[in-house]
Amino acid sequence: MKIYHKFLLYQNKWIHPYVRMTVGVMTFITYLMSVLLIVGVVYEHGFTISVAEVHQLQHLYHGVWIAFLIDVTLRILLEYKDTRRMFSRLTWILTILLYLTLIPVIFHRPEEEGAVLQFWDFLHGKTYRLVLLLIFSFLSLSNGLVRLLGRRTNPSLILAVSFLIIILVGTGLLMLPRCTVNGISWVDSLFISTSAVCVTGLTSVDVASTFTPTGFTVIILLIQIGGLGVMTLTSFFAMFFMGNTSLYNQLVMRDMV
Repeated sequence: MKIYHKFLLYQNKWIHPYVRMTVGVMTFITYLMSVLLIVGVVYEHGFTISVAEVHQLQHLYHGVWIAFLIDVTLRILLEYKDTRRMFSRLTWILTILLYLTLIPVIFHRPEEEGAVLQFWDFLHGKTYRLVLLLIFSFLSLSNGLVRLLGRRTNPSLILAVSFLIIILVGTGLLMLPRCTVNGISWVDSLFISTSAVCVTGLTSVDVASTFTPTGFTVIILLIQIGGLGVMTLTSFFAMFFMGNTSLYNQLVMRDMV
């Protein structure tokens, strides 16, 4: 073996543990940022907030955006072979869309009217960045959930616990001030959330006069998630978007379906 080959092999063994540690730390940070982003979006759309709180949420969204950019960049630079193998085509598309958010940061707003100005305004808009960050957050958390459960949990137990968690989350969302006209009791909220997730169609209150459009959106999402199967949806995100398509995960997916 030549000298430079030995040097590269030794350097790789010396650097690799630090690379794994760096990627692991960034993975934990992205999990934390994903949770904070979801909480921030729920707080912004579920409560009546002040101007100061709006600015604080904007800082939070900006921090989440920076964290995801750093995480994706480090994965590509430090673990390109693993990243190329694990990332699916759709994940690469989402990564490119995330990098496009740097265009308004690097380039000034065009002065002339036209398609270039509209494209710049679209990339600079809050909706584009927030929707993209929410997609990354759900993908990150779903992938982490599948890795955490691993082979230690029965698929039927995963399905039952997942439905319970979604019902409790839906109960909390339906009790937010901006989801109802004059408020709702936790018993009615729990009943409607359970009915929506289990797709039974039963209600204990008049839905049309009790809930606001925000509440209608929450109920529609609960019905959609319950109809598809919550762990089917989570596994779909984790395996097809993050590239986690091992034989065991496919068997778990089959058992739950």
